[in-house]
Amino acid sequence: MRGEKSGVVLFAHGSDDPGWKIPFINIERRLAEKLGDNTLVRTAFLRQCEPDIFTVADEMNSGHCQNITIAPVFLAAGNHVMKDFPAIAKSLEEKYPNINFEWTDAIGQWPEAQEALAMALMEKVTGQT
Repeated sequence: MRGEKSGVVLFAHGSDDPGWKIPFINIERRLAEKLGDNTLVRTAFLRQCEPDIFTVADEMNSGHCQNITIAPVFLAAGNHVMKDFPAIAKSLEEKYPNINFEWTDAIGQWPEAQEALAMALMEKVTGQT
């Protein structure tokens, strides 16, 4: 539908070190530039950082997002992915029945993310591209 807004949430773990957020905010900014005005891109944190995912979902709901994709920015699918995320997903769906939520796999599980990391590492450790 023309004019329909969507949202992308980069969902990261969090840390009590405020500088820890910087790479995630940089990714958020770059992705937002690429996706354009009809997609809100925000970073949310599981713990120890603000904003949390419920605050971001409130903002996206207020911004009339009808579809929200949540991309866990985790390198591996551990306990948070397997246990915490299903409970969070259920809470979001109950609170916002008008929004379609979709969760991606943790980005570390994506073959293209693994390839990008391998290439970046090769360049850093060998100077080769």
